Amino acid sequence: MDPAEGKIRVVQEGPRGEDGIAKLCRREGIATSLYDCWSKRFLDNLAPADVCFGRAESVPGQRKEIKPKTFETRRSLHRQTAA
Repeated sequence: MDPAEGKIRVVQEGPRGEDGIAKLCRREGIATSLYDCWSKRFLDNLAPADVCFGRAESVPGQRKEIKPKTFETRRSLHRQTAA
């Protein structure tokens, strides 16, 4: 099996797994942080739960709306503390 295929298999099994991500990672012999890296890479930076529950289409649009607001809030807070 191609190593990438193995990673994809583990990532796809994660959201559907009845035992949870931690148990899946123990069974596969990988760290949960490694699973997180793989899932972000193979799921286009979406959380496995977003993919599993059908939110994969709406999340990128929501991020585009939220990101500028977050930056502006951070800039405003920075200006207040720097003044």
